[in-house]
Amino acid sequence: FLRHSPLLTIAYLYLIEERFARYISKKFINSVSTYDVVHCQELSTCYYLLHMLHGNNLGKIILTIHSDGNDFAMEFFNYPSLNSFFGRKYLYNKLKFVLENVDMVGFVSEGSLKTFLSNHPELPAKRCFFIYNGIEQQFQLKEWDNYNSGHIRLVCVGTLKKKKNQI
Repeated sequence: FLRHSPLLTIAYLYLIEERFARYISKKFINSVSTYDVVHCQELSTCYYLLHMLHGNNLGKIILTIHSDGNDFAMEFFNYPSLNSFFGRKYLYNKLKFVLENVDMVGFVSEGSLKTFLSNHPELPAKRCFFIYNGIEQQFQLKEWDNYNSGHIRLVCVGTLKKKKNQI
């Protein structure tokens, strides 16, 4: 049914797939009183975190998009019925909200960054960056001059999976 019904697919995503994004966002908000940077690794967690913060961000929120820069290609592959009016509306409303409220958007390659920016000219390029996976690179926080204490607390919200090799 999910392959053919956009509304059932959206309900499935909300009730099953995204429940962990809501859970971890709520857990974070209830347990952390201060932070400098929250780095989300996928859209849904970032979306729910930003919604639950209600604009009361205590620090910077960064989203890294792990794709080739084309919107929702993997979602459309996994759930073909999302490539419909209702499916696209659901996904693009989330993306629009996140892009309007997140501080920075990261990518895993320069090519994916360029593709994403060409699809989203409303997003200022100065709010975007890329860091190749597996290449050590120093991330500069020059314009964030209010962090002059010399210490930055980073929180990474994501899924721990063997294939990601986080060890």
